[in-house]
Parts: sequence; C-alpha cells; structure tokens
Amino acid sequence: MGNRVLGSFCLLVLIAVVFAVFGKSGVILLVTFFSMVCQLEFVRLMRRAGVDVFFNQVIFWTALIPIAAWYMSLVSGGGYFTLISAIFLTSGAIVSGDLRRVTLILPASMAAIICIPFTFQFAIMIVRCAASLPAGIAILAWVVAVCKLSDVGALLCGTLIGRHQLASQFSPHKTWEGFYGGIAMALLSGYWLELWLSTGLPMRMRLSLAFLLSLLSTTSDLLESALKRWAGVKDSGGCIPGIGGCLDLCDSFIFSLPGAYLFLVFTHAFG
Repeated sequence: MGNRVLGSFCLLVLIAVVFAVFGKSGVILLVTFFSMVCQLEFVRLMRRAGVDVFFNQVIFWTALIPIAAWYMSLVSGGGYFTLISAIFLTSGAIVSGDLRRVTLILPASMAAIICIPFTFQFAIMIVRCAASLPAGIAILAWVVAVCKLSDVGALLCGTLIGRHQLASQFSPHKTWEGFYGGIAMALLSGYWLELWLSTGLPMRMRLSLAFLLSLLSTTSDLLESALKRWAGVKDSGGCIPGIGGCLDLCDSFIFSLPGAYLFLVFTHAFG
C-alpha cells in the first residue's frame, strides 16, 4: 500500500515539475511519453491473453495522436486522427484478405488505440481549450491530482476497513468501503486543491467534477483489472518497483480524462 501511495505522490510531483519547467511543451511531452509506455504494456497484456495487434501501426498512431491533439487547428486533431487510424487499419486488414486480421487483430488494435492515445489526448484538449495556458495547466493538474488522490483514498479505506467486495470477478481487493473512501477523498481534494492550483472553477462545479472523476477512476481501474485477469497477470509491467507498470499507475485516466473534458465543455467552463 505504501508503495502505491508513494508512486501516486511521485507522479503528481513529476507532472508539477514538468509543467512548471516546460509549460506547453511539457504537457505534450508527458502525454506522449505516458501514452507510449502505457500502450506497450497494454499490447503486452493483450498478447498474453492470446490476442495480437498490428503492433507497428498501433505504436505509430499512439505517438501521433497526442501530438495532433495540440498542433492540429481542428476542434480535436487527436479525435480526427483516431478516425483516420481506424480507416487505415480497417483498409489494410480487408485488403489482406485474412479473416483473422479482420475479426480478431483489427478490433484488438482499435481497442488499444481508443483506450490509450485517444483517451489520453483529452489531457491536451483540456489545456488547449482553457481560456489561457496557465489556466489549462492548472485545471489539468487539478484533474490528475483528484484522480490519484481518489485512488489513494480508496486504497487506504479498502485496506483499513474494507469488508465487502466491489467486483470480485475483476479485482478481489476492491471493496465498497474503498469505493466510498475514494469518493470522500476526491471531494476533499477537489475542494482544497483550489488553494494551490487556482483553477478558477466554482466550488459547486469542482465538487461535482471531483465526484464524477472518482466514479470514472474506479471504472477505469476495474477495466484494467479485468484485462489483467484475462491475461493472467498481477501487474501490467514491472518498470515501477512496488507498483507494477506505468499502466497500473495511469489506468484511472482512461475514462476520467475524457469525462473531465466533456464535463468542462457541457458546463461551459472553458467560456
């Protein structure tokens, strides 16, 4: 438990330092880096489960989509490039004339692209759509911090007082007590983090978004747990001692980043 809490803390410190030093370039660098590392682990899990992907194409689009999300002048360059990747992958699979490529490898490849670079690129969209670069970075840092602190709250409460399993078929260690603890921690952090990050979001909006992020973080975590259970492994990798892989640390962003972006759009937080 201590290693996971420390890992989340180190991730938050790393993001804060990179944002402070590199600004806009730091956002692109971090999102692209984490997308690539998480994608390698995601593909490894798929292969251990017996499902192959178009590896070279998946890695290419994983590197390109976050960059396109910033530099394209369209509403969402990453979203358009995800659609383009689907067209290219589907066309190549059909032209090959191989039924297995169309029915097995193609869906797995698209799942890899959608779950990692497509969802992670919303971090860039949050920064890009904000009223200013500092405001966008502050909001993104707030979202990331709330997600990770929600994970920490769930872990602490689940370890200390957890009795009732939440989803034993996916993860035997997740409990309802931990789930409610994660929500409580998200609400507390969503309120108090404004003192340091100054997002400019109204308190009611921050608390509503914090609650949503806690729910989405839990769902994302369970999705990765299901994939690991399918692959028959405990961790997605071994690059982070005591925690596992990069995907184990960042899995909560799969649904929370798109959810945060859509919430901010629908509530007109971007102006």
